[in-house]
Amino acid sequence: MSNVKFRSAAHRDFFLEMMSRSKVNDTYHRAFFYVMGISEETRANINQMFDFKTDCIKPEGMHGGWQTSGTVRVCHLAFNLWNGYTEKEHGQDFTPPR
Repeated sequence: MSNVKFRSAAHRDFFLEMMSRSKVNDTYHRAFFYVMGISEETRANINQMFDFKTDCIKPEGMHGGWQTSGTVRVCHLAFNLWNGYTEKEHGQDFTPPR
């Protein structure tokens, strides 16, 4: 973890807290919580986007009233890194290049 670059102390603290709450410490969880921690808004609304009881993403959170064009992009990327998630209407718009 010493070579991971965080945007801020809040980003780092969020990531570490989410990983401690997570049931699994694998690359999918680390990527998801790292990306979700970039934005203050996504950090504040993590429970709208991830269900810690079932250890699953919550796609319905994409349509929350708190979402902005920027947070939607962050969430799409995090979801895509989690399991390849995409929305029909956006296709591969938010996926990393192959």
